[in-house]
Amino acid sequence: MKINYPLFVILFSLLLPPASNGSHDISKNVHSSNVPPVFNKMKSSFEELSGVVHQGGVKHIFPVSYNKTLGFLTSTPGTFAPFGKNANARLPHLLPGRIMTINDRMYLPQLNPIKDYEPFDIQSSGDWISWIYQSMGIGADYGERIYAYNVVTHKELGIWRSESGTNEQLMAFEMVGNVIYYGTQSSRGNQVDVMIHETNLNKDRGKVLITSKGTGNQRVIGDFSVAGSDLGIIWVPAYHFLPNGSFFESEPYTMTINHLTGQLLRQVYSGTNVNPFDMSSRNGIFVWSDRTTGVHCYSLASNQVWLISDNPSYVMTDGRYVWMRGINDYQMNGFDTRTQKYIRFPELNNDTSVINSGSIDCFINGYKYAWISIKY
Repeated sequence: MKINYPLFVILFSLLLPPASNGSHDISKNVHSSNVPPVFNKMKSSFEELSGVVHQGGVKHIFPVSYNKTLGFLTSTPGTFAPFGKNANARLPHLLPGRIMTINDRMYLPQLNPIKDYEPFDIQSSGDWISWIYQSMGIGADYGERIYAYNVVTHKELGIWRSESGTNEQLMAFEMVGNVIYYGTQSSRGNQVDVMIHETNLNKDRGKVLITSKGTGNQRVIGDFSVAGSDLGIIWVPAYHFLPNGSFFESEPYTMTINHLTGQLLRQVYSGTNVNPFDMSSRNGIFVWSDRTTGVHCYSLASNQVWLISDNPSYVMTDGRYVWMRGINDYQMNGFDTRTQKYIRFPELNNDTSVINSGSIDCFINGYKYAWISIKY
């Protein structure tokens, strides 16, 4: 899930500074030779979603992530608005800006919470939980921060925060296994610098993985997503990130598959888009949504690109299914990459969001939720 706003809306143990050793500048390699994919627009054939569906729900609390050890997790707002006489009944004794287990109402330690900040984009993988800590625009703004917590060792790590005196910003974030990948963007005059960072949580070690620099129409990394050792990158003109960029104009973009070393494997798509994007990947499936065409899905195994929706959407894939929630109309749809059919499922309606953690997909509708185990 990521800063690009996915499907659903602590004390520093160590702050890992970006390291330049071993990073690769691949800005100029976008147009290298590649194997062109087969492009298909999917027909509207449907199937019923298979698997046992589990139901759950707690009044006034909805899940935002799932951890195999702690179960479903929720987060509390950075600050509470007054609710009148029913405040305690609706939100009994909750601390602001915290991550909490739903089953037993236990908080993660978060030993250094910041007033008016709250966790966002909470992700779980194995024994690790990670999140972005961000200002709610009420109190002091110290910039976004990334944290991680190990549910077995109870170790907390401060992964990233912007360096003082810079305009560096977080532009993408995801956890794959015990590794966090995040993108940062900064500018100096007309030059834009975009970097992909890698932090191995078990080794407590971080580095800059790939860099891209450019001005004007030169291509830089606009978004990315990691699936195993494969890295999907969306390339955009450098002006995409500048304050006077063409935010409301259509701009060209290119989607490539790279190795984590930066080596270009293949270019899979070129198009135009009114930015920004949303992107997700897993198990050789890469899916991205643009505001112009809709949702594309690329299968690394078959080297095919499918246009699976004309509706620009927030997207998420678990490696088999793709879930799409319309950006403007909240329309909810699913697509099975194995059968190349759309999905019928009672939980799919315009009030539903989906999160994926590990081997489950959880469908959230208000305070009620249902989940299934993923079978590839």
